[in-house]
Amino acid sequence: MLRARAARGGGGCLGGRASVAGAIVGSLFVRGYERAERVVLAMEARGYRGPDWTPYRRRWSVADIGCLALCLLALGGILLRQ
Repeated sequence: MLRARAARGGGGCLGGRASVAGAIVGSLFVRGYERAERVVLAMEARGYRGPDWTPYRRRWSVADIGCLALCLLALGGILLRQ
């Protein structure tokens, strides 16, 4: 980054160096912010709801119990056939 700063004309006076350093820091901040936003959107698209959400707080519905019973019956049938 120092070599890039010098190539952009920041190697001279103090004001020039501060200006180039400010532009670099601003660019890094904007790029980091946009990347963080993309990561959050990707996480939410995959079902992430935040640190307070856990699957263990959810109550079982009739459909959940029925699906579990069907899976257990199918597994029992497979084991009994062997």
